[in-house]
Amino acid sequence: MSTNSKRSNWNEPLPPDVKQGSKCFNPDALKTHTENLEEREKALIKYACKTVTIETIDTIKAGLERRQGFKYTKRKRVDEPTKNKTSLSISKKRQLGLYSLPRNTISYADALPMHQLWLEYIQPFLPNMKVKPNVEQRLKFFKQEYIGAMIEVVRSKCPSLVGLRGIVIFETKFTFKIVCEDDISKIIPKASCVFSVIIDKVCLTIYGNYFVVRPAERINKKIKQKVLFDL
Repeated sequence: MSTNSKRSNWNEPLPPDVKQGSKCFNPDALKTHTENLEEREKALIKYACKTVTIETIDTIKAGLERRQGFKYTKRKRVDEPTKNKTSLSISKKRQLGLYSLPRNTISYADALPMHQLWLEYIQPFLPNMKVKPNVEQRLKFFKQEYIGAMIEVVRSKCPSLVGLRGIVIFETKFTFKIVCEDDISKIIPKASCVFSVIIDKVCLTIYGNYFVVRPAERINKKIKQKVLFDL
């Protein structure tokens, strides 16, 4: 009996507090809740006709038509006009062989004028031989260009490299390329080698492990204060 009583209450009018707090419908349009379902439907239709205007219906129809006829088209990529390049790219330079030097193309006699120019270039950066050079003087000498320098391998893990002497004609991150007095060019690895730079009658020792860096980046390279004596 309790369930039947609850079901009979479904068609009863809403309580006054629920009716007043409703925001979905206009209370003036639904003044009374009649038991007849047809009268309720008429009241709802009347309220809907008042709130929805013809203009809003037209805009909704136009929006639906646009959506139905819409077709997704991928935008074509518009290439920007290429600028006139005045310099070659790195890949082009490698293809042309600008980063490599063919074997035995430069003789020792051809490298001697370059060595004389390097001696004039390095003079302002030489440390004072009468006094023990400080850290700043060593860094200045370390960060200079070594193409054109006369170097000799003093120590190396490879015994066949010890004693090689020549003028540096090409430098990469890991190697020195020198031309010897017999006009034969040889590639010497920087790592695990100790070099002696010959400047007139002065010989300065440099450790190849410190020079494993690109020549263009050497000026920003920071070296450790501790000397690497072991190869």
